[in-house]
Amino acid sequence: FLIQIYIERCGFTGYPAQPQYFFHRERKTLAEIHQDDVQLVGPPDHLDEVKEIVSKNVKMKWSKILDYGDRFSFLKQHKLITEEGIYLYPDEKYSRRIGELVGLEKHQSKSKFRARAREGQRKPSIHWLNIYVHGT
Repeated sequence: FLIQIYIERCGFTGYPAQPQYFFHRERKTLAEIHQDDVQLVGPPDHLDEVKEIVSKNVKMKWSKILDYGDRFSFLKQHKLITEEGIYLYPDEKYSRRIGELVGLEKHQSKSKFRARAREGQRKPSIHWLNIYVHGT
C-alpha cells in the first residue's frame, strides 16, 4: 500500500505480529494503517513532518492535530482525549449485538475504556492526527 511505503521512508518500522501498526522509536510516534485510513499518534512537530512528506506524494485529507478535550472517530470507534487518559467508546450497535448474542438483550451498554498514565508517571502528552486517502 502506498501510504505504508512513505511511512516507512519517514523512519517507521512495522510490527510483524500486527501488520497495521508502525512505530518510530526515536520520535515515539505510532502509525496505524487500515486500508485507506491512517492514524498517527505522537509529538506535534513529528506529526507535521510526516504529514509534509506523505502529502508531497499522496493526495490526502488531514484532520487538525487533536489535543486534550477533542473528540473524534476512527474505524467506528469514538475517542475522547483528556489529560487523565484517552476514552474509547466502541460503536453502540456492536455492544448491543454482543449482549444479544450472550442472552443479555436488556443489558445496559456502557462501552467505555480509558487508557491512562501509570501511577507516578506524568500525564500523557498524546496528540492525534487522522488522515484519509482522498482519491489516489
